[in-house]
Amino acid sequence: MTGLEKQSWGKVRTRGRDRFLLRSIARMGWGFILAGAVVEIIWWLFTRELPVPMMATIAKWCLAAVVGSAFLGWREWNEKENNFHELNEGEAGH
Repeated sequence: MTGLEKQSWGKVRTRGRDRFLLRSIARMGWGFILAGAVVEIIWWLFTRELPVPMMATIAKWCLAAVVGSAFLGWREWNEKENNFHELNEGEAGH
């Protein structure tokens, strides 16, 4: 983590983990929803059958978007926090 990245992450972390997770859900959730739409279109192209309960299918992909994005955001938070603390320990040792 460079000095500029450390400074940037310092600003992000002052806002808190919960806000970071909400932003990551908003940022990455669309990718999951788009992937779900592609999967359903490909399914329809091969089987010529629409999912029986369409609302259940939409809800399934929305749930996958929220859970998947939250998990990826949580991992990103932990990774950046570890890098941030390692950099601080390295600077304190010098």
